[in-house]
Amino acid sequence: MAAPEPKTPPAPWRPSEEDLRRRRSRSLALGLTLGALALLFFIVTIAKLGGNVFNRAL
Repeated sequence: MAAPEPKTPPAPWRPSEEDLRRRRSRSLALGLTLGALALLFFIVTIAKLGGNVFNRAL
């Protein structure tokens, strides 16, 4: 009975240029969306606190 041949691991998956381009555009869109959401929360918070929030003594 012969010894079984050692199995070589499969080659790792390498993203194509198209995959990398799509990933970059998705990341950019997600980053811009999160930034816009943070800005919206800031503006709503300032609007709810009132305009005089900047005129207080620190």
